Amino acid sequence: MFRQKGGSLLVQVDGTILSRLNTLDDLLPQLPGAIKGRSGGIEIFGKGSPIIYIDNRPIRSKSELTRLVPSEIKEIELITSPGPEYNAAGRAVLKITTIHKNDGISLLTKTYLKRSDRLSGGQSAVLGYQYHGLSISGSLSYDYNNGKLTQPASTELAASHDLHRYDKDQWGKTRTPALDYQVSADYAINDKKSFGLSWDGKQYTNKEHRNGTLSYSVNNNPINSATIDNHYRNRINYQHLNTFCNW
Repeated sequence: MFRQKGGSLLVQVDGTILSRLNTLDDLLPQLPGAIKGRSGGIEIFGKGSPIIYIDNRPIRSKSELTRLVPSEIKEIELITSPGPEYNAAGRAVLKITTIHKNDGISLLTKTYLKRSDRLSGGQSAVLGYQYHGLSISGSLSYDYNNGKLTQPASTELAASHDLHRYDKDQWGKTRTPALDYQVSADYAINDKKSFGLSWDGKQYTNKEHRNGTLSYSVNNNPINSATIDNHYRNRINYQHLNTFCNW
């Protein structure tokens, strides 16, 4: 499953237990020296976030990783000291080689549900077309994360035989729907030469309804209190157009 190749480590995925994992997020932390960072992305110990290649082409968007499943991967090469051709500037390189696909149309759909305080989930679909060196794909995903907020806080101060108490309690609900989309086309002349373009975008909305109470008491006798009602909404909408040429 693991073997050295010069100064790099090759990890065989196809035909091993790694190919049975559900997502690439499950697979990458299994690599020696790989860990999940605080943001949830993959990091290489001592090297930070790696530069990732798929079939000798550097990825332009993280959405390219979500379209891959372990059963489609042949092997992964981890290069901790890449040469100048990678322009890695001290970072590691992950090279993912996929299994050669037959010409034709492919469709991959996913649905997931998770529950903490509230139910969250998402759906995605990836449509692809392969003909010799030409590869065209499009993806669309929708995720919704629902959360619950509870933040009680209190401060007590003893002064002049009196006990002063300040209470600040907050509670509320959050909802974060996100829509991701991507279209790409590339043409591989051979294993080392390819070119193409991709267009991706995201619509992200953060909604929060938060209530709070502020109260002040002396020796457990209420002196003052107030109620705060907040509604927060932030929307982000962006698009990227990327071109590449590996020659």
